Amino acid sequence: MRRPFRCLLVVLVLLLAGCSDSGSSEDAAAPAPHDIVLPRGAYPGHLLVSRDGSLWITESGEAVARRLPNGKLRQYSLPGNENSPGDLEEGPDGAIWIAGFEEFIRIDPDDGSIGIGASFGPYANPEVGLPETVAAGPDGAVWFGDAGVPPDLLRVSSEGSTSTYSLPGVEEEAAINGMALGPDRAIWLSLSESFGSGHGEIGRFTLDGNLDRWPLPPGHAPQQIVSGPDGALWFAEADNRIGRITTDGELSEFELRPGLAVNDIAVGKANTLWFTTEKRVGRITTSGDVSTWLVPDADYLFAIAPAPAGGAWVTDGPADRVRYFQPPS
Repeated sequence: MRRPFRCLLVVLVLLLAGCSDSGSSEDAAAPAPHDIVLPRGAYPGHLLVSRDGSLWITESGEAVARRLPNGKLRQYSLPGNENSPGDLEEGPDGAIWIAGFEEFIRIDPDDGSIGIGASFGPYANPEVGLPETVAAGPDGAVWFGDAGVPPDLLRVSSEGSTSTYSLPGVEEEAAINGMALGPDRAIWLSLSESFGSGHGEIGRFTLDGNLDRWPLPPGHAPQQIVSGPDGALWFAEADNRIGRITTDGELSEFELRPGLAVNDIAVGKANTLWFTTEKRVGRITTSGDVSTWLVPDADYLFAIAPAPAGGAWVTDGPADRVRYFQPPS
């Protein structure tokens, strides 16, 4: 009579031991990627994959979403009103820094604490201008592009102190559409006039305040810019082109078929870069080979970020969705 009970007890112990070794849900294996459906009206804008594999998503209004590597989704409600979170970057301090309306936003990914650089909060500073773009600097600080008239750069230390730098020779009507830290430890800028002329240029700003500028042909409007896998800077153009510039200023452009205005660009794997147009996801190699794919049911594709498991994440604002895209094999 005791032996069946003893066998049952052994089985129960083994089952419990297996459960204890399975780990917490936070450590569970990442599920297969799929579309991320956000709350109605979220209208996702910009994307960032942080060093821990999390996907950060800015939403219209006062929220930022984070998809953890295990697939769970967290929402961060921002204090105040009209934060309008936009471009975002992971700072040298490991925090997520976001350009907001008349403020910059800092989220600590470890404890979820939020700092707002404006008229309140632990990063209070009323002189923050109009942050619109952001890049990690080579000096342990975070740099924002200010959409004021004329535009300038805002440097924010990890403690929240700020300094403003003017852009010599840049016209008052210019806009900073993108920023990136280059392999030469300079900050690279996409500059364009904001009142319809379409004239654009690429800028290289160094910490001593020097700005070098390379004009693009008339009508070429640079957008987001990234440091490419080949040691050059790559940038999206709103007029169906992708541009490339070396740190020495050698410029080249790759023309897409008409109608494919490029919205965003991001570094992929194996010497490739991802980009988006209104309805398509594209990929370009560092040698200039281009492929594009139509995304079924897409309303308007904007930001793109590489997915750690392969493929890419793409925001579709009107659909309140971040789409997962994997090119057909």
